[in-house]
Amino acid sequence: MDEIDFFNGLGFDSNPFASTNADDEDRLNQYFIRPKYFDSVWGNPERPKSVIVFAPRGGGKTAQRKMIEFESQRSKNVLCVNYSRFEFSKDIQSITVSDHLRKLIQIIIIGILTRLNEEPQLIGHLDSNDRQFLKNSIDVHLGQISEYDFKDAIDSLSNYSDKAKEYWNKYLGKISVGINLAVLKLGVNTENTNQDPISEALDGSYKYQLEKMQNIISKIDFSGIYILIDKVDEADITGNDANLSSKLVEPLLKDLDLLEMNGYSFKFFLWDKLMRYYDKYGRKDRIKHHSLSWDNFSLKKMVSKRLEAYSNNRINDFSDIVNYDFNIDINSIIILFAQKSPRDVIRIIQDIIAEQREINPYARKISSSAIMKGIDIFTQTKASEIVDISTLRELRKIGQVEFTINYLANDVYKCKQDTVRSKIKRWSDLGIIENIGKEKGRKKPVNKYCISDITIAKCIFPELSIEEFLNSKYRKCPNCGADLFRDWDKSDKKICHICSKESKSTGTKFSEKMFDTQQKTLFDF
Repeated sequence: MDEIDFFNGLGFDSNPFASTNADDEDRLNQYFIRPKYFDSVWGNPERPKSVIVFAPRGGGKTAQRKMIEFESQRSKNVLCVNYSRFEFSKDIQSITVSDHLRKLIQIIIIGILTRLNEEPQLIGHLDSNDRQFLKNSIDVHLGQISEYDFKDAIDSLSNYSDKAKEYWNKYLGKISVGINLAVLKLGVNTENTNQDPISEALDGSYKYQLEKMQNIISKIDFSGIYILIDKVDEADITGNDANLSSKLVEPLLKDLDLLEMNGYSFKFFLWDKLMRYYDKYGRKDRIKHHSLSWDNFSLKKMVSKRLEAYSNNRINDFSDIVNYDFNIDINSIIILFAQKSPRDVIRIIQDIIAEQREINPYARKISSSAIMKGIDIFTQTKASEIVDISTLRELRKIGQVEFTINYLANDVYKCKQDTVRSKIKRWSDLGIIENIGKEKGRKKPVNKYCISDITIAKCIFPELSIEEFLNSKYRKCPNCGADLFRDWDKSDKKICHICSKESKSTGTKFSEKMFDTQQKTLFDF
């Protein structure tokens, strides 16, 4: 059966979960969940202000950037630049603010020319000095531009239609012809002279050039310039490294004069692991910043709105398309294993659907077996992205989710405690364990740790089904709602590391009524 037929059978016009990348989602505006601070991020185009959004990977950074682009297309009063491709020929430690501004100025110039080509009557709003400055800027910044960089600059103009960009696309391969035609429309002298193209108008710094360009922008009916900085941690030169990612944008983030420049709004959408670096040099008192986090209700709403967008509003809950044998809400278990990541919610559903198509592609409901198998496959995949196979083997040897250094040294690895401490540090740096307090030792209390990532915890017990794993290793604290990964099958009393109160296991099975009656306290919808 074709994919489209399968989804038609479930009640959708196409696959609601085809992509986890907001750049590829053409219906994003129908199911985007606006954070409370979104209006602040959009800001006032008449008085643009810079802003920073921190969020975990898969947490919706690019979706927010896309929605700013969407808003700019509707308002049509800002020049919106998507700056998310970072290719430099120099070492990342050597990249300066000028290196960034050189690329941005290229894009802004092309944005101005596109506007003037689209509405040539606006050329009359520019005086001779404006037009000469623009001509000189073109000579300097576009004179030797490569076809690749030129195409990238066109694509970076977020709020122009494809039709508006057609002018440039037809000149790819003969860029100078297109640029010369655009310059001719300005009505300035295009003959070569002995004068250096970096004339008086360009003697100043890049910031001065930006100020001049903002003046031109204001005369062609743009109130300001929005520069959207995204995907810093996905660049080849940052190598998936938080420190290198921070180094790449540090020159921009540290330059208050630039970030507070009149008519410009630099909007950063950054991996939350960069926050600890920004804390050292950032000016939070001057530049507004927000941290994006998701709760269960918002994630469930995200899935609901996505379902509605692809079913003509007929389906609004994932449970409507599943045959599920357990009393627990299916949305709750998906969100639990996704660990509040919107991207991982979609990935889990993708794996569930893939399993259903393997089991029975003609089914009109998704089965329990597809759900459990899909979640199991996701946990294996996700765990392999977090740790390598040798680390996973080390963790599996532990045989439980709670442990102390003494236990690992004496009973598991048969090694010195210093060797175990190095393992503990490595696991902690990976974010897969946490300190949950103290327990009595022979001479003094010792630190106790537990696995804190549910996908890692599940992979430590591959022999357990999802139901068995949740029964024996997971509870939600009834006092504060914290997720407690503990060996409940070995003791029914544990101390919550968040509220320090005792939590008890009732011993009730995953599929029994207790999960249903305590659903609100367990999953808080």
